[in-house]
Amino acid sequence: MTAAADEQAQTGLAGFRDVVDVQVFDESLLVAARIARAPSEGSASMSAVVVEDDEPVLAIAEDAGAPVETWDHAVAGPLELGVAQPLERWTLALDTPRVKLGLELRALTAPADLAEPATAAVGRAAGVSRYTQLCRAQGSAEIGGRRRSVDAWALRTHRWGPFGQEPRTRFVTAATEDGALLTLAAVTPGAAAHGEELVGGQSVRAEDEDSTPLPYETVRLSTVFGGDGVPRSAGAELFRPGDELPSRLAGVAAGGATVEVPGGRASLTLFRFRLDGVPSFGSYEIEAGG
Repeated sequence: MTAAADEQAQTGLAGFRDVVDVQVFDESLLVAARIARAPSEGSASMSAVVVEDDEPVLAIAEDAGAPVETWDHAVAGPLELGVAQPLERWTLALDTPRVKLGLELRALTAPADLAEPATAAVGRAAGVSRYTQLCRAQGSAEIGGRRRSVDAWALRTHRWGPFGQEPRTRFVTAATEDGALLTLAAVTPGAAAHGEELVGGQSVRAEDEDSTPLPYETVRLSTVFGGDGVPRSAGAELFRPGDELPSRLAGVAAGGATVEVPGGRASLTLFRFRLDGVPSFGSYEIEAGG
């Protein structure tokens, strides 16, 4: 169960990473912003991707130049992420010559995390902790000197643990326009035979009073990759206990960036999905050992 203390900066030995991702989606503006801490190395990095009207306008990835010690107010190059109220409210600011963002995020769901039974086996195999929340992002964006207001769905994810120890770990996150959050996790343990991948998933709705994630019993995830190893399209069949017919998720990539880090490779690609026919947005994240 995720608690307010999990919003704090996490620490670990060599190879440990502590990462916060924020993704913002409306019909014409897509944003992915990330700060990754390497506490044992005293370093941090950032990346940001902005897509407007299906055209990429910004894709940057760089070292922070200084350690990031806290998530309360984390600054890495042109990107700032803050925690205004743990598990409830956050801030994002991006200041580049091409794009400027100033956003406040408010949680709409409880965290969906890898400690839930539906994904606990994946978390143990990968040795990581991770939670995601569906949010509302409000504020402003200035792109190429043009200012616009932002009132959009958003996803915020905090993940920490060793990086690059397993061959491949994947996370698919999707949120529908009617307020449902879906998270899928998959890992191929190092000793597993080909095709023996642990996969789990769960969903939660913003309208639910207790906002408790509901598990899927069986998840069948399929992906089409480009020549660069980045996903181009993805689909999933999702069965709850007792289901004869699955829910179906399908989507295509809308933009993203691949970030090289010590000991491995990480990519986060923004996606436009449909979940049982309902328009949705989200991302497909891959972490792999070197």
